[in-house]
Amino acid sequence: MRNLDSLSRRGLLLGLGAGTAAMGAGRAALADPVFAEYPFQLGIAAGDPQPDGFVIWTRLAPDPMAIGYGMPSQPVPVKWEVATDRGFSNVA
Repeated sequence: MRNLDSLSRRGLLLGLGAGTAAMGAGRAALADPVFAEYPFQLGIAAGDPQPDGFVIWTRLAPDPMAIGYGMPSQPVPVKWEVATDRGFSNVA
């Protein structure tokens, strides 16, 4: 990413929210999202900015007070996008 200042929290959330969830192992088709609630209830953080990158981290927890934090028992792949502008017209 060339300009870290152009990355807004909203843009980061939108990019992370674009993540997809797959059905359990052995199923070929992608499922509808697993989450009935927004899975980033505990927030998203970014740090360690460098000229060629940065660190983002979060914990998926659609229900932070529930056992297992409301997460399914299978792995959930997450996809993210980073853009150089707030409108995500130039995805890096």
